[in-house]
Amino acid sequence: MNLQVENTDERLCSQCNIPMFEGFYFESNGTHYCSEECLTKVISWQEYLMIYDDGNGDAFWTDWYDC
Repeated sequence: MNLQVENTDERLCSQCNIPMFEGFYFESNGTHYCSEECLTKVISWQEYLMIYDDGNGDAFWTDWYDC
């Protein structure tokens, strides 16, 4: 299967390296994760929730469809 993806601005999952249009983003180091599966290979879900801090933290889920 050959997927053609345009305008990702090099947003690749930091774990599996696939192009992303939505996913988890960490502002402090610019890492992106396409899914909870990829995210939890690096940190636990509980660690993510602590960093997310009810939307006031350094990590969040977002999309880049309008870019």
